[in-house]
Amino acid sequence: MANHILEATQAGPAVNILTSASRTASPDTYEIQGIDRYSGLVVVCDVSAVVSTPSITVSIQGVDRLSGNTWTILTSPAITAVGTTALKIHPGITTTANLAASDFLPPFTRIVVTHSNANAITYTVAAYLVN
Repeated sequence: MANHILEATQAGPAVNILTSASRTASPDTYEIQGIDRYSGLVVVCDVSAVVSTPSITVSIQGVDRLSGNTWTILTSPAITAVGTTALKIHPGITTTANLAASDFLPPFTRIVVTHSNANAITYTVAAYLVN
């Protein structure tokens, strides 16, 4: 089970997942339920500062509520510098390794940020639901 659960119909088309903060460890996971009402999803990670050599990845996972298992739909490349990374999921889009997947959204979708070390990195994560 995710640490935080958001309802897509209450969150609206723009969902603030993680506000800007310097982090040195993987934060709580966020799950959006009812997301299958939308046809696509864009998850944006905006890095505004780094210290030393941090490295994070952002993953979008499907969630099977019956078993509690998850499966990875898309995982970003290692994010190590200031900049913006957008992950896109939508049926029929051109697949780009680690950035875009042509897939359907499951009813329950989890956003996970994983830190590979304890170096500080400041970032935000937002999700945009697409009709």
